[in-house]
Amino acid sequence: MNIGLQTYTIRREQKRDLESSYRKLLDIGIRDLELARIDFTRGMAERIKKLKDELGIQPVALQVKPKDVFGNPGKIIDFAHTVGSENVVISM
Repeated sequence: MNIGLQTYTIRREQKRDLESSYRKLLDIGIRDLELARIDFTRGMAERIKKLKDELGIQPVALQVKPKDVFGNPGKIIDFAHTVGSENVVISM
């Protein structure tokens, strides 16, 4: 069984230093992430993909607000594809 973490839990830390935050999670054995409270931009997707390739983190899901997924579904789909996530979770 894999143990994962929703990054809402570390939202402040990941905003200050994304790589360091993910390294700390890896240090305690957490590799699977539900990405939350991040900017779903192309630049952020590429940063996360780079960390995935370098560190071995696994974005297993994206947590998005309804306005984001229904307002611009293509943007969310592209982000998910770039980071290698097959799941999108809508937070209410």
